Amino acid sequence: MGSLRPSTKRLASLLLTTLFVVGFGISSSAATRYVTDEFRIMMRGGAGNQFRILQVLKSGEGVEILEKGDQGWDRVRSSSGRDGWVLRRYLSEQPAARTLLDQAVAQKDQALRDRDGLQEQLAELRGQLINQRRLESELMHIKRISKNALELEKINQTLEQRVAALEQELQTVTADKRVLEKSSETQFFLSGAVVLTLGMIAGAILRRRGKQTPYDALM
Repeated sequence: MGSLRPSTKRLASLLLTTLFVVGFGISSSAATRYVTDEFRIMMRGGAGNQFRILQVLKSGEGVEILEKGDQGWDRVRSSSGRDGWVLRRYLSEQPAARTLLDQAVAQKDQALRDRDGLQEQLAELRGQLINQRRLESELMHIKRISKNALELEKINQTLEQRVAALEQELQTVTADKRVLEKSSETQFFLSGAVVLTLGMIAGAILRRRGKQTPYDALM
């Protein structure tokens, strides 16, 4: 192959230069940079750095816009109620990233507290449910006992009636026994009287016949 033409050389040189520039740009843009929002801005007495500092505003602090001035300065009112001038480029329509992060962390903490509270309520409800089931079981047991108690009460009433009837029968038998005992005593006395009367009659008859009776011998 022959030597390269001048136009070809220029084209190759331009291509190499382009590749070098592109490669350099790619390598340079690959490095990551972070801009921190942890800084403070000065609120001054006028629209310029030559005015004295009235207050230092922290990052994320909210201010009220009172007036838009020239040369990038705005008159604002801080959360403490003080008026002053700050550079507009330090103000953003959205809260700072750290503020958003703090809010997110606070919301997460609140969510965790809410979760813990719900878990406590759930545990309490479970305890109440267990207690309710225990009370229902005790109530069923009491109902069964009450039913048995009613049946026992009926049996007891029947037994009491039976005992009362037996006591009445016993009283009747006792009264009959006493009557019989008195009747036996009466018959005994009557029998003795009859025997005595017969003896006296027999003695009288024997005396009339002139014989001494055993009764007269005793006399």
